[in-house]
Amino acid sequence: MGKSRDIESISNSLSNTILHKILVEHTNEKDSILHLQNEEDEYRNQSLKKVYSRGWNSQDKMNIESKVINKVRKKLKTKYPDISIPENIVIKNVNEEMHLAFGNKK
Repeated sequence: MGKSRDIESISNSLSNTILHKILVEHTNEKDSILHLQNEEDEYRNQSLKKVYSRGWNSQDKMNIESKVINKVRKKLKTKYPDISIPENIVIKNVNEEMHLAFGNKK
């Protein structure tokens, strides 16, 4: 897989990780929590595998971060319009996942 395709794939799995993390915190369906947590873990594991498969420069990391933020915003807006998440919560979660995946963020 080329680097551009890897960046797209990583941004997809990271955005799904973050989305599920947010949904766990804001769901009204308590029966769904375990499933959402399992999905969050699975997407995170996929992300980490892809991240560790090659080296990433600062520009790549910033590109991934930007894509993740946009994808989380879009998925929240289109798939979960009934959930209102402040922008700072989205950014906080993205920063946490980026740090987990890449160490120091940039």
